[in-house]
Amino acid sequence: MSDVFDKTPEYEEVAAEVVPVEAPAAPSKPKGRALKRVLKGVGVTLVVLLALGLLLYNLGSMWVPSAQVRQAYAAGVAGGQVPAIEQSFHIPIPGCVCHSPDPVLQMQHESRHIKDCAGCHSR
Repeated sequence: MSDVFDKTPEYEEVAAEVVPVEAPAAPSKPKGRALKRVLKGVGVTLVVLLALGLLLYNLGSMWVPSAQVRQAYAAGVAGGQVPAIEQSFHIPIPGCVCHSPDPVLQMQHESRHIKDCAGCHSR
């Protein structure tokens, strides 16, 4: 084993020809990189929230009326007292309710989108 570590004349010649190489310098991080990432994240979040708000404004509607209201309205339609309302695609928004005791009005409001309500209800 000792002959492996012995320095021979050939080793000395090769070692003299080898030039030590310096390690490449680590790339410096540009200043403000973290700030750019944070601002990009905030921007993406705002765009997503804006898109969600527009979606709910165009497709959102009041929460589904109770079962008693639906039954009272169905009885009125079956008796021919009130017209049937065409249902459109909507996304119910929890907490958005019609406070009227009239089942017909509640069912009419249930099929409206928030954009349709904005004309009558202003805050």
